[in-house]
Amino acid sequence: MKKEDKLNLAFGKCFAKSRLTEDECEMLLNISLLELISKYGLNEIQAREIMLWCQRECQRRNSPAYLPKEDLSSEQIDLNRRHYRT
Repeated sequence: MKKEDKLNLAFGKCFAKSRLTEDECEMLLNISLLELISKYGLNEIQAREIMLWCQRECQRRNSPAYLPKEDLSSEQIDLNRRHYRT
């Protein structure tokens, strides 16, 4: 796919509040707010929503609770585990 097509797909994922890949996050981080408005024809609210969703996805990826499936190990965090007092 061309870069424009990848960006349009990433824009759609942001508006749908879907998860972004690392490449999509990198592409969106390299675009300024002014460029989103002038080059891609978005209004200010849409451009800010894209930037905020990209920021959220980057924070999610850097979270210690996020472990990609290929990096699973014995130190996996079990979020469903209940701790009982003995």
